[in-house]
Amino acid sequence: MRHYRHTHVVDDNTLLQANGSDAIPLGSPAWYAWLNDDQTTSFVYRSARGGFTARRERQRNGWYWYAYRRIGGRLRKRYLGRAGDLTAERLRRVDMAFINDETPTQAPYHSSDQALTTANRLRPPPLRPSLIARPRLIERIDDTLHAALTLISAPAGFGKTTLLTEWALHVQSAARAAVAWISLDATDDDPVRFWSAITLALSVVRTDIGAHARSLLESPQRPPHMLLAHALLVDLNAVAAPIIVVLDDYHLITSAEVHESLTTFIEHLSPHVHLVIATRADPPLPLARWRVRGRLAELRAADLRFTTEEAAAFLRSTMGLDLPLDVIRALEDRTEGWVAALQLAALSIRDRADVEGFIRRFAGSHRAIVDYLAEEVIGRQPDHIQTFLLRTSIVDRMSAELCDALLTPAADEPGAAIPAQAMLDHLERANLFVTPLDEERRWYRYHHLFAEMLRDRLQRTQPALVAELHRRAARWHREAGFADAAINHFLQAGDAANATDVIEAIADATLWEQGDAQTLLRWIAALPDDTVLARPRLALDQVWALLASIQFDAAEARAAELDHVLTRRDAQMRSVVIGELAAVRSVAARVRGDVPRALEYATHARDHLASIDCSLARAIAVMNLVEAHLMQGNLSSAEQLCDELRIASLSRNLVIALIGVLSRSEVYRNQGRLTDACALLDEALRLLERRGASERPIVALIHLALADILYEHNRLDEAEYYANLALRRAERWWNNDILIHSTGLLSAIRRAQGDEAAAAKLAERVEQLSFEYRVGWISNHTLAGRAERLLRTGDRQAAERWAAGCGLTLADDPPPERFYEYLVLARVALARGEGRTALPLIRRLLKQSEEGRHTIRMIETLKLLALTNRQIGDAASARQALIHALRLAEPGGLVRTFVDEGEAMKWLLADCGASIAPQAQQGDGDARRLLAYVDDLMGMFRSIPTTQTASPFFHANEPLTAREIQVLRLLATGHTDQEIATSLVIAVSTVRSHIKRIYAKINARNRTQAAARARDLGIIA
Repeated sequence: MRHYRHTHVVDDNTLLQANGSDAIPLGSPAWYAWLNDDQTTSFVYRSARGGFTARRERQRNGWYWYAYRRIGGRLRKRYLGRAGDLTAERLRRVDMAFINDETPTQAPYHSSDQALTTANRLRPPPLRPSLIARPRLIERIDDTLHAALTLISAPAGFGKTTLLTEWALHVQSAARAAVAWISLDATDDDPVRFWSAITLALSVVRTDIGAHARSLLESPQRPPHMLLAHALLVDLNAVAAPIIVVLDDYHLITSAEVHESLTTFIEHLSPHVHLVIATRADPPLPLARWRVRGRLAELRAADLRFTTEEAAAFLRSTMGLDLPLDVIRALEDRTEGWVAALQLAALSIRDRADVEGFIRRFAGSHRAIVDYLAEEVIGRQPDHIQTFLLRTSIVDRMSAELCDALLTPAADEPGAAIPAQAMLDHLERANLFVTPLDEERRWYRYHHLFAEMLRDRLQRTQPALVAELHRRAARWHREAGFADAAINHFLQAGDAANATDVIEAIADATLWEQGDAQTLLRWIAALPDDTVLARPRLALDQVWALLASIQFDAAEARAAELDHVLTRRDAQMRSVVIGELAAVRSVAARVRGDVPRALEYATHARDHLASIDCSLARAIAVMNLVEAHLMQGNLSSAEQLCDELRIASLSRNLVIALIGVLSRSEVYRNQGRLTDACALLDEALRLLERRGASERPIVALIHLALADILYEHNRLDEAEYYANLALRRAERWWNNDILIHSTGLLSAIRRAQGDEAAAAKLAERVEQLSFEYRVGWISNHTLAGRAERLLRTGDRQAAERWAAGCGLTLADDPPPERFYEYLVLARVALARGEGRTALPLIRRLLKQSEEGRHTIRMIETLKLLALTNRQIGDAASARQALIHALRLAEPGGLVRTFVDEGEAMKWLLADCGASIAPQAQQGDGDARRLLAYVDDLMGMFRSIPTTQTASPFFHANEPLTAREIQVLRLLATGHTDQEIATSLVIAVSTVRSHIKRIYAKINARNRTQAAARARDLGIIA
């Protein structure tokens, strides 16, 4: 056993002290004495799972131990507890917990400041030490697991959450199922946020759940609510282990879309998945139908009431009251076993002489009883406790620091501040409806029912103070970095101006750094419309967020309103607004496929923002200019913007810098400069890592671009890795084609790997995503892609149906933004043997590409031109076109561009190699380099199964080598074996071996047949 020098080590449940003293068994009195020693500050826990370093740290209310471990370059921290909590089992469980520390901690549609509540909402609240066990109810819930849904429906205060917490721990301790817990709140009353919370909760307990749902939640546009439910069902059905999902406080959900999608979810749950809903009122779900079908089990208020025995145990153990049995029965009868009323009654009874008289005095409805008892409980507290309760009731969750801010007297208020941490500790010990939200007892909340009573009393007794308390809470949350809560409290205080200030301060970070357009829109929607329009910067942020959410019509409507209020602004602000609105309209026009208007608006924006320090909008305008020029095939115009992009890439603003890098890399890729593009993208990843921003939304674009390049270089495993990263990390970003493009690329990778079934499935997913996007040109592009895929798999008839219905003809003068569709149209014509008819269109496409100096389009068109000339028997023109394409492609090392063409390309490449070989043999450097490139490509074909290189344009056996084509040409022109040997400087026996192989490959028996076959195949003119 190895000792760490100068370090205390726990190994195999034994403490090995740094000074060499006797080993101490964990759990022994000596162990706890050592932990409590003032000189003890840390130890190392060793295990096969990685272990951790434990440190003793002082907090506001005492000393606590924490575990630290570095995972993926980040230092992770977990709570261990007080010294007395550090058992061997506790250390082992925390060590195990570190394994799951790569689980995401933030739901896709939750802003970063919600770290305050997210972690707490995804686990059951801590149980009190004095919990009254209710085994009869635990058994009842156990018995409901045969149904799809367990509904626990009862008014507030019946102990639903406490019971479910006890049951969840019971299930987990017995390892019967994984339990995903969600404490719902009002922000979840939205289908996207609701399903985000469930997906995150499931991913916390099972990291292999949620891929399909996250792919939808990460989409820039708002995904259909029914699709979210189906996606999560797919993920859950793929897991065989039992899973329980607990939704607490479902009564806060009023959204019809949530109810509808949850209904679908429940009706299609697999038997190994069980849902538990706790609510104050029955939800609008088809409960009657499920009850009849046996898919619903229920516990209601009558089931949750305390029995006399439970009431006695509660009063004695929890409330510290030792009452006679008849008094307990009277209390239980008056409260009808209602836990909250029983607790309030017990608090009121304390120190009373006439207990029986007090019990007789309260009666009536549940609400009346609670109102009465709450008044009794609150009224009997000392003034300083009443002050604390009332002032802190306005917040949903509270810490000592937040309470201090609420309790600090104003300048005109008498009295001293109340020590908050001590008060929270007292309230918890006194069972005054305070619940800790974490093991460290830093965050607390009041029981919902008690909080309502306190707020009602505050409003009745001190209405003038309510707004001030909300302002204090808002200021504290703002300073602490919890924007969501700050905005909410400012609005409750009636202070829209300060709420607007908070939103404006973080709008850029929320939208551009976190990619969270939905949260920004939600904040702005809570403001008065006049307030938003009075703040042009905020209104512009709203327009950008609407654009990011693919809400084009709403973005344009808000932009039009901004146009109308411009006259009230100074000249500089008018110029900013005009420029940014032009940038927005440019992006919207490009995404909709209106390239001329996109160019017009982008140029207008660039000019307007040239002299204004508004570089992000200007960078976006320039990027959009580049994208629009590339859609038009005008690479020369895009290249002219590279100097401006180079300056942008040096910006201190990370988003601007990345826009510059991405746009330049896109230009390089279309120039065929793949190595240069890859270097830029690597530089962007390093920049993100240096800035600690590797999870930014924009990184998905970088990964996707890298995946494209790696695929083209035939580095399929690496391409697949980056394409999957792009797919998983594509968050709410306005460039919506990330999901479509990355899925399409994965389909191509699967096909290149020989998995046609997986490729077809992914291609279908591309079509689904494209049609859901509802943007015409993207749908058209996807349908053309399907036709090309069908041609490659041999389904020519289906491809011809696309060609007949796409609205394009071979006689058209093709708009450059529809280049790809026309290229596929020409391929369909070529597949049905009409190459000569397609030739004029292909030449027009080539001329268009040459005029725009668009290298990749030129290569694509030249390839097709070569294949067409080959089909119509013009071998010389075919060689000329392909050699031109090869010269353009060789510097960038393009591979899949040629290999994906299949069998016909093998023959053409072999022919070109034979044509280039004599120049290479004469020492021509360019020819030698090009011949080496052709040889490399031919080697790629030899490593691919024949079924993957099938071509819709040409069918033949193994292609001739470059030398065999040279021999065949001389043979076909009447040269003898000796003459061929002399011409090629090889032995006559070698010539005869070549001729024998040629006969076999082209199915010829003699020289005459070989010459005729060579002419038929286009090998010779």
